[in-house]
Amino acid sequence: MGNSDLHSDDFVLADTNLFVAVGGPENSKFQKLRKFVARHQITLQVPQRVVEELSTMHVGDRVETAIEEGWATKINPPSPTDSDAVAAMDYVRREIARKSSKNEHE
Repeated sequence: MGNSDLHSDDFVLADTNLFVAVGGPENSKFQKLRKFVARHQITLQVPQRVVEELSTMHVGDRVETAIEEGWATKINPPSPTDSDAVAAMDYVRREIARKSSKNEHE
C-alpha cells in the first residue's frame, strides 16, 4: 500500500481476500488498511457476497468493523460482464503480474 493513484471519488471494490489478508482489527495490516483508506479519503465498496463469505469463515467482524467505522459500505455486486468490472479485473491481473514477475494470464 505504497504510492497510489486513488482519489476520493474512485470506486474501490474490496473482495474477500483483502479482509482475510489484513487480519482482524487488532492486526497491524488491518490498521494500515484503515489508515490508507482514510488518507486517500476513499470508501471500500464491499459486495454483499463478500460480507456473507467472511461471516461464513467466522471473520465477519473485520468487514463489519470497517462498515461501522465508515470506511467501507455494503453494495450489490457488479455484473462480471460490466465494463468497469472487467477493466478492474484486467488492472488487478496486470498489477499482480508486474509485482510477481509472472505472466498475467497464469
